[in-house]
Amino acid sequence: MAISNQILFFLAGLGVFNGFLLALCFLFFIKPRRWVNILFGLLMLMLCIRIGKSVFHIFMEVDRFYRQIGLSACILVGPLLWLYVRHFLADTSGPKRSDGLHLMIPLITIVTVGLIWPYETHPYAWNYQIVRGIYAVWVVYMIASCWFVAPLAQKALKREASIREYWLLLVISSILLLCIAYNLAYYGFPYLSGPLLFSCVFYAFTGFLISKKNYSIILQAAPTKYQNQKINPAQADHLLQSLSDLMQEDQPYLNQKIKLADIAQSIDSTPHEVSQVINDRLGISFNQYINEYRIKVACTLLKESDHLTVEGIGQEVGFSSRSAFYTAFKAVMKQTPGQYKRHASSSLL
Repeated sequence: MAISNQILFFLAGLGVFNGFLLALCFLFFIKPRRWVNILFGLLMLMLCIRIGKSVFHIFMEVDRFYRQIGLSACILVGPLLWLYVRHFLADTSGPKRSDGLHLMIPLITIVTVGLIWPYETHPYAWNYQIVRGIYAVWVVYMIASCWFVAPLAQKALKREASIREYWLLLVISSILLLCIAYNLAYYGFPYLSGPLLFSCVFYAFTGFLISKKNYSIILQAAPTKYQNQKINPAQADHLLQSLSDLMQEDQPYLNQKIKLADIAQSIDSTPHEVSQVINDRLGISFNQYINEYRIKVACTLLKESDHLTVEGIGQEVGFSSRSAFYTAFKAVMKQTPGQYKRHASSSLL
């Protein structure tokens, strides 16, 4: 094998190997055991089997039996994705009766087809007819999944989505790209693009999970204190929009003494509901929410104002002390106000 091929094999295979580890982690090691996490583990496992078959098929000879297994696993990718999206949005703790139908019907179908027309004796049928049926199932469930998360995409464009919602959009968009890549392979699109893309998908998933410890928000159930008092999605959307409108129009966060109760009263809600919506939808606390708005204004002043000191800017945007401003600024921007101001000044030169 040429060196260039060895490098490509390593890059493509690395994603598959690590993907297996991630799947096993979701399936067996995340506590407490939740059905939604098991679904994601199964989804990653089916993808790894399918992508792994592609990697070995490209770079070496693979037994036809293993080709059949790789192609067969792909029929469950769409159903598993759809079930994951549905349970993730509903935040359910266990499976529903209908889940079995979505998984067992395609599984029984592909096993039956494999027994009647095995790849060993019908490779042409598998490579051209059967695999198209498998991809059709993937595409149908892919469309259904995208339909579920379409409202989340609009929220993300407005930067109002929560960490959980950004995660779900990442999962959907990543698997959509894989679906497109494999379907386009029939029309001359490079077949290796699928495995290489999967490696990128794996590192995108891993990076998102470990960033700011997002995994604790994504993998766990909703906070116990809210589980018995959930706000329905429509009410939560309205409340979050009212909160955003208040922040943009009245800028209450500039008040150093602003309290959760004051904000709740301004939008005809209760402190509990406001705190719950911010926590559930955005994955942050009320203080973090307020500070993020303050830091946005502070960044503008640091770039445009020459007559205010850094400490003065902190007071201007609502912080009661220099230390509180520095701590909040560094938590959001990953650098101190002084460093941000110097970088902003140098970029204008």
